[in-house]
Amino acid sequence: MKRRYENMDQVSTKSSLADFLRWWKESSVKEKNVSWQMPVEKHPDIAFLQNNREIPTLTWIGHATFFAANKGDEYTYRSYLDQMAQWL
Repeated sequence: MKRRYENMDQVSTKSSLADFLRWWKESSVKEKNVSWQMPVEKHPDIAFLQNNREIPTLTWIGHATFFAANKGDEYTYRSYLDQMAQWL
């Protein structure tokens, strides 16, 4: 029996080729809103991020990983870590 792709959390899709083509057609006519873009700091102030204890910060590290700091508490959030933690 042919198996379908399944994410690590056992979520699978039962979409057909027709569903995909319908989605593609709908999404290709929508215009992306580029009136505002997230500012990017190409040269972050590492000393500030390491020593900051006053200003809450949220730093995007890459892909789905964020670093949050607030009043001396520091957190790293990786959206897929919950499922992978059992492997670590």
